[in-house]
Amino acid sequence: MGSIAIAEANRGKAFIEYASRIAPPKLLEILSQEQRSRTDVKLAVDLLESVLFESPSDPPEPGVEILQEQNSAQSGWYEFTAGGLVENTANQADVSHFLERLKNSEQLEEKRYQIIQTYRNEVIKARRMGSQLYLIDFDAKYFEPILKHCPDAVDKWLDGLETPSSPDFIKRVRLAEGFFVGLCEALLQEDTLRGMPLWHALRKHLIITFISHAKIDRLLHALLAAPPCTEVDAALEEIYDIGETRTDEDLINLVIASRSSGRIDWLKRRVDIDSSSSCPAHRRRAVFLGPLLTLPDIAAEADWSSGQAAGGFDSIHNNAWILGQREAFARHWLQEFTEAETPEYAHAHWCLFKACADRRAWIWMLDVLKTHKARNERFNLVKQRFINQEKHSLRRAMEKNEKSWSGEFAGRKYTKMLWPWN
Repeated sequence: MGSIAIAEANRGKAFIEYASRIAPPKLLEILSQEQRSRTDVKLAVDLLESVLFESPSDPPEPGVEILQEQNSAQSGWYEFTAGGLVENTANQADVSHFLERLKNSEQLEEKRYQIIQTYRNEVIKARRMGSQLYLIDFDAKYFEPILKHCPDAVDKWLDGLETPSSPDFIKRVRLAEGFFVGLCEALLQEDTLRGMPLWHALRKHLIITFISHAKIDRLLHALLAAPPCTEVDAALEEIYDIGETRTDEDLINLVIASRSSGRIDWLKRRVDIDSSSSCPAHRRRAVFLGPLLTLPDIAAEADWSSGQAAGGFDSIHNNAWILGQREAFARHWLQEFTEAETPEYAHAHWCLFKACADRRAWIWMLDVLKTHKARNERFNLVKQRFINQEKHSLRRAMEKNEKSWSGEFAGRKYTKMLWPWN
């Protein structure tokens, strides 16, 4: 019987009567679903710590980039998303290594597949040996009862945080990375000064990247959602550094996180500083980001450039402006889809939406679906079912529309060994 089912079957009973039957990864989720006493929270903490501190296994070494998407992880069927092979940092700047990869692409793909299978087996083995929190997602809200009733437990969980490269702390984090990401999100909201050291430690020690539904690192979201203070501002400067925002994808992720967290004011200030910088890469970054900071209105025909193609910074601005217009088109076609009164019009508008949409749509997509509807309520329900069926197709369409982002900086292609500021 699943832990959620056990909790539902025992609703109204004392937590102590069934707590030992709840799987440790589900304890905090179930604890956060209703008001609990300090005794209940302390019991859950004790059960959780028996896993957090007593796991005999070592963290599995992936060998490939591992991502865990929050919404998918909470669905119950999802394991992880595997990226490319993890490379030695020195090799990334080696031209001969780059050419060798191109030459042996099929062998490398086979190697990647074998590494993923080995990693999957290692995850199963680690969980059987007691590391039940490994590769498990935790939402920030799960920690609210802990911070309210047993905040001293957090000190124990973070023991070794202040010690550089503490082996016990690093092992504890890597066997429960999702747990500590959720804790960090909660601390940054409730006790920012306590959460910032953990944020820095996780940036240094995490192996797995935990992402939101918009494919944004949750640590970036958490930082931008934290109440402003000196420590947060310093960390924001760190993530805006040219070494951290190396591609269009990095820059657009920063825009999405800033807009969705209500911190676009901070990013606008940074763009203004970049605009007057003596560094060409900083100025190019400012020109690229400027048109993307807000969702624009659809431009009139006369506003579109014509004639000979511009060069230099004008070309960067024009391309970014068009990228901004593409987001405006996507929002327009989604609204047309929601308001369409016939299946034919709805489907046509949905296809146009997919042709324009990228991950920026997650900023406003839910609001559009909530506020714009057809007059026929039954048809609105049909559209909701259709969207649920189209989720995977929409993600593929977004990935196609974003294809160039990871290999460009301010609209210009670069390889990893030839960044534009080298």
